[in-house]
Amino acid sequence: MNFKEKIFYNGWPTSLGWGLIASVIIVSLISTIVAVVTFVKIIKMKRQIDKDYHKKSEEAIIAIKGSPLDAKPEFINKAFTNTIHELDTMQMVKSVYLNNAKDVLVDGKELENLYLSLKFLTLANIEIYHKAIDIKKWNEAVLNYPNDLKEQPNFISNENKKYKLIFSANDDSSNMEIFGKLFNKLEPNGMIMIIQNDNLKKDLKTIKYELKLKNIRFEVSKNKEKILYAVKSGEEIDKKNISNI
Repeated sequence: MNFKEKIFYNGWPTSLGWGLIASVIIVSLISTIVAVVTFVKIIKMKRQIDKDYHKKSEEAIIAIKGSPLDAKPEFINKAFTNTIHELDTMQMVKSVYLNNAKDVLVDGKELENLYLSLKFLTLANIEIYHKAIDIKKWNEAVLNYPNDLKEQPNFISNENKKYKLIFSANDDSSNMEIFGKLFNKLEPNGMIMIIQNDNLKKDLKTIKYELKLKNIRFEVSKNKEKILYAVKSGEEIDKKNISNI
């Protein structure tokens, strides 16, 4: 009698067959329960992390600013479409306070909304690359909101200047190229945040591998979109190959 005949007889499961079926069902149920419990635990952990982050950011804002964070001026969203989700925008605003950043650099494309959010909601000096601002749209906004927009963007003027925080968003190059361009502009213990898009995600594994090789501290976490965080500790400052990452 072969194995099939042991578990089926005349088209019906034998006692052994029923036992095997029951075992499969039980294993499947246990696997499902474990998966659900694990998922619930992860959700709870993330909520706690988010809660702790929110508390720390509130404390940092009050310590630096002396009062809670102001509401985002309404004219910003009216004048410029926010090409970054509002949650990610506020993540960057809070990061300025959490890192007590005095000088911040912004790079990417169509970042008028982010730039103004950082400028109006933080006390830091915010600088931005020319290509990240659509001058035509900016000038139109100046005409439409003359009481709110009274000056031109604070464009980067010194390529050798160092920054505590660097934000990159809406970039259509690659993580490797962004790092090669911006990482050396960080102060010691400065941090870069790169919001991932479909194009950047293509080399996310590659950049993570390279960062591990060079002992650069990094983390990838999701707020609304995935964000790559990397910190420049003193160990990387004198490495000649960092610009070729």
